[in-house]
Amino acid sequence: MSSRRGLTVLRAACDFAGAVAASLRAVTVEPVRPDEPPELADLVPSGRSDALRETIAQLGDCRPSGHAPEPLIVRRGPIVDSLLCAAAETGSDVIVLGFH
Repeated sequence: MSSRRGLTVLRAACDFAGAVAASLRAVTVEPVRPDEPPELADLVPSGRSDALRETIAQLGDCRPSGHAPEPLIVRRGPIVDSLLCAAAETGSDVIVLGFH
């Protein structure tokens, strides 16, 4: 999401959320590495997640908000299942998806 295109998707999501008075949460799904213990994978952030957190912090008034204590939810596992689970857990009505 640190790319220009990714930032454009995030800003469009912010604009949409503002227009419909919805809260916004950013979710990223990190790859599962076969040689990485699951308990360690959840504790060690990736460079991509850190870059995304920095990008979100730069958005100012358009930062994700709501009930999530963190503006970014990081998941690991199958992408579609992880995104749908995060949406269900947060009560999301809309998913805006950027991918690379």
